[in-house]
Amino acid sequence: MLTAHKIIKGTFYAALALCFGVLIPQACADTIELEPVADVAILYSSTPPFRQNLLNGGKAPIGASIHSGGSRDRGSCSLLRFDLKEIPKGAKIEKVSLILIPSYSYEANVYDAQERLSVYQLASENAAWVEGIGESFNEPEVAPITVPGANGVYLNMESYEDDDHHTGTAWLSTGRHIGLLDFTGDELAAYSLSEAGLAKDQSISIDLPAKLIEDWIENPELAKAGLVLWMNSDDQNSFTQSKFAIFQSREGEISPRLVVEYSKH
Repeated sequence: MLTAHKIIKGTFYAALALCFGVLIPQACADTIELEPVADVAILYSSTPPFRQNLLNGGKAPIGASIHSGGSRDRGSCSLLRFDLKEIPKGAKIEKVSLILIPSYSYEANVYDAQERLSVYQLASENAAWVEGIGESFNEPEVAPITVPGANGVYLNMESYEDDDHHTGTAWLSTGRHIGLLDFTGDELAAYSLSEAGLAKDQSISIDLPAKLIEDWIENPELAKAGLVLWMNSDDQNSFTQSKFAIFQSREGEISPRLVVEYSKH
């Protein structure tokens, strides 16, 4: 926030520059909107049916959820990856926002346990994930590697080459599915579902720290790992009602966007 002292001081130097013909270089602000180069939803569970890491790539929507009838270790989350090559080298990041377009409407009172949509940084150890080609609903025990997307040995996002070849690395979290240990630190930001709800086709904006992009530029593996959409709740035990937050994916009519405001000299 500008104080009166800063404003007066700035005005003084500006007037001085005009009097003596001195040109003061000004920072040039610009904004760029980045669409994901990959995004995918993951269905996870530590209770039957054992669908630890089933993929919903392709045109499937993204989002996050908590599922009823089980513990906190049952639900879905999403991963998003962005390419930063359009941001000029040496640019100073001023502001970052994640824009999501809800696919369905949910009143705020649906989220009666103070649910929020949290955004995390995925750990760089998981940077090898790929989007996949579509939905997979086969049980890993039944079809461990022959079904596109099925994670028979509890791998993370698999690189799908054909029906017989899948690769991947184990998630870092216990329970054999993606979890908080797969993220780097605390949540970056959150959108309060219990306060605002979601309205179909009406975008929501989540402000992220500028340092996120700076870290991505410094460490490309973090950028490749990307963001996680995760639903948090005050209810950490069992759930009697499932809670969902569903958004259009990059293949949807309106893609998610990472809006980056930066300055350069």
